[in-house]
Amino acid sequence: MGLLEIASATMRGGERRIEIAAQNTVNAETPGYKAQIAFSEVQAGEDASTSELNVPQTRSQQKATQGAIFDTGETLDLAVDGTGYFLVRDGDDYSLTRAGKFGIAADGALIDIQGRILQLASGGDATTSTYRMEVLPDGTMLDGTAVMGTIGLFEPSNPMLARSLSDSEIADLNEAQNSEIRQAMLERSNVTLSDEMVELMKAQRQVESGAQIIRAYDQLLDRAINTFGRSG
Repeated sequence: MGLLEIASATMRGGERRIEIAAQNTVNAETPGYKAQIAFSEVQAGEDASTSELNVPQTRSQQKATQGAIFDTGETLDLAVDGTGYFLVRDGDDYSLTRAGKFGIAADGALIDIQGRILQLASGGDATTSTYRMEVLPDGTMLDGTAVMGTIGLFEPSNPMLARSLSDSEIADLNEAQNSEIRQAMLERSNVTLSDEMVELMKAQRQVESGAQIIRAYDQLLDRAINTFGRSG
C-alpha cells in the first residue's frame, strides 16, 4: 500500500467518522435511537480488490446500552426495559427497533411513526380497537379483561447488529429474557453528546492528517522533478 493510498484511506475514514458522529448528534433526542460506534477493520477475503487489501475500512456497529426511560402519559407509548427489541413489519420486510411510539392505523394495526406494524410474540400483526388498552409488562394487551394478544420482545443473535432482518435471521430470533414493556413511557436515545463532540474533533484531525500526507507527497514529488530537471 503506497503513501497516497494511506492518505486516501485516512481521509475517507475521518469523513466516515464525521458522518457517524453527525448522525448520532442529530438523533440525540430520538426515542429509542441507538448510537452508532465507528471502528476500523482491514478489508480481506475474496470480495476485496487488490487495491483494498490491507487498507483500513471505517465501519459502524450499534451501541446496545439502554437509554433512560421516561413517562409520557400516552397510552400507546411503549418502552422496553431490558435487552429486548420490538419486531416491526413493513410489507415483507422485518426490522428490530427500540423506538416505541405507536399509533393505530385505519385497520386497527399498531404502527410506529414510519408506518411499520408491531408484531405479536406468536407471530402476526398487533391490532387494537381502543386507545384505552392496557399493556402488561409481559406484553399482554388487554381491553378490559379481554386479551387482544401479546406483543413480542425479541433478541438478535448479536444485539450490536440489530437492523433489518433476513429470513434466516428472523427464524433465529430468540424471545427476549429479563425484558419487560413499560406502558406510557419511552426510552431516550443512548447518545452522549460530549462523546460525539470528542469523536467529531478526532475525526476532523484524522482528515487533516490525510491532507497533510498528500501535501507532503506533492512537495516531495515537486522537489524530485526539479532536482532531476536541473541534473538533466
